[in-house]
Amino acid sequence: MSRAAKHDAAIKDFDEAIRLRPGDASSYRARAQARMATGNHAAAIEDYDRLVALEPRNVMNYINRGGVHERGGAVALARDDYRKAIEQAPDGSALRSMARERLKRITGDGI
Repeated sequence: MSRAAKHDAAIKDFDEAIRLRPGDASSYRARAQARMATGNHAAAIEDYDRLVALEPRNVMNYINRGGVHERGGAVALARDDYRKAIEQAPDGSALRSMARERLKRITGDGI
């Protein structure tokens, strides 16, 4: 089975898991990653949007969604997500540093 076929099969499994447990964030997270691996950025964004709704305090959801926006060329949306992650991450945390580095990469200043 090719890598693409494995990702497609995984996405179908995650679809079923979400159908059975629509509030389970881990299934959305895994499906978003599989969708990214297949190059389906728009569908990955949909999953990250759902994750943000389910877990609005999870900083990684903003960082990951920002990364998808960045890869898709939506720099303003990526910037907004990285800034939201910086606002929510604890001072001095690795997550805050990660979000700042990503923001700096696209804006030049990390703010």
